[in-house]
Amino acid sequence: MRKLIQMTLITIVTPVLILCGILMTEDKPADPVTASAKSHQTLNKHQTSKTSPQQPELKEEKVKELTQAFMDTLVQDADESYRV
Repeated sequence: MRKLIQMTLITIVTPVLILCGILMTEDKPADPVTASAKSHQTLNKHQTSKTSPQQPELKEEKVKELTQAFMDTLVQDADESYRV
């Protein structure tokens, strides 16, 4: 009888513990207020992106030009002993 009760408890408790572990590791907000705030932030981002002007697309030539200007500013002349 005692063995039957132990096996029944193990059979019931094990899946419950597994489900609790799964639910505890999910990325869910701690409270509904946080969930509501996050959903409003997401909606605001989508609305803002729709109303804000689109940035012009960067062309390869422009990227090369900006990169070269950056490198010209960054790299400095050095002598034989690598002093600037």
